[in-house]
Amino acid sequence: MTQGSTNDARKQLENHLGLVERVVDWTSRRYRFSTEDAEELRSLVFLKLVQDDYSVLRRFRQHSSLRTYLTTVAQRVALDYRNHRWGKWRPSAAARALGEVALLLERLVARDHYPVAEAIEILRRNHRVEMSRVELAELAARLPARLPRRENVALPADLAAEERTDRALLRQEDRRGRDRAQERLRRLLADLPREDQLILQLRFEQGLPISRIAPQLSLDQRRLYRRVRRCLDGLRKGLEAHGISSKSLAAAS
Repeated sequence: MTQGSTNDARKQLENHLGLVERVVDWTSRRYRFSTEDAEELRSLVFLKLVQDDYSVLRRFRQHSSLRTYLTTVAQRVALDYRNHRWGKWRPSAAARALGEVALLLERLVARDHYPVAEAIEILRRNHRVEMSRVELAELAARLPARLPRRENVALPADLAAEERTDRALLRQEDRRGRDRAQERLRRLLADLPREDQLILQLRFEQGLPISRIAPQLSLDQRRLYRRVRRCLDGLRKGLEAHGISSKSLAAAS
């Protein structure tokens, strides 16, 4: 998609819902978000993608992979959310006095909530810091205590490896089960309340953004977005209950 239209961008999102979900999950783990914060991030990212007639997706120029582009978008949303929730992080006077390596180390431990040992490895691997692990550990001990650490969550596999896996899965599931998914999806949609059917019809068949649907139906925009997500989650679970991959939801829409 080079100079994408609103319709192109809408289809791009519909066809890659699973990818967006995985990117959001990765970002939530990256920033050590709680379950509640991760769910809020999910809402904010999808809202960001549909705002202004999908302007974020329409700006995608394929200079990078879609996954990399979406990851950048999700991380910016996560940073804004974190700054709004906890305030913008600033280094301590002690870290500033100890130099650039101390600033990086404090940021990883105090702001990004990495364990000290993991932060040391990141400094040595990603920032090419030549200090030994012992020296870095001693430096960390000289930094003041800041915010309490959140629960330690293991980092996901390398992003590039995940991207290769995603491409392989998408190729593998290209057309598998599409007809069955479409038929099951029609039945699941028919079981939804009439207003939910109308909302999904306006959203996906007519391509209207949430910002236009909400005033038309006298509904709160933020709650409406979450309502759409709940509907989609229900449809996905309904498909999965009948042995249909959740990724088929995008293909069947």
